[in-house]
Amino acid sequence: MSMIAKGSSIGKKEHASNINNLLWNGNTQKAITYLNNIPVKNKEKQQELINYLKKHIAEIIDYEKRQLAEDLLLREEVKKLMIR
Repeated sequence: MSMIAKGSSIGKKEHASNINNLLWNGNTQKAITYLNNIPVKNKEKQQELINYLKKHIAEIIDYEKRQLAEDLLLREEVKKLMIR
């Protein structure tokens, strides 16, 4: 993000945090939209990151959903053990 965004290091960290939060939740398209709307100092690096996200959109995991699914599976396993 430091090579892409204009502004202070605090602002750049905020942009990075916002993008990470979007990606953590599987919102790749929203992350791309966010990237398109921030002031940039290096348009080429911005486009490289956007192209990377577009290319790998199907591979970017929604970790929040995955974590919920794992929690559900764990609860089911605990129930099975308690029934025995």
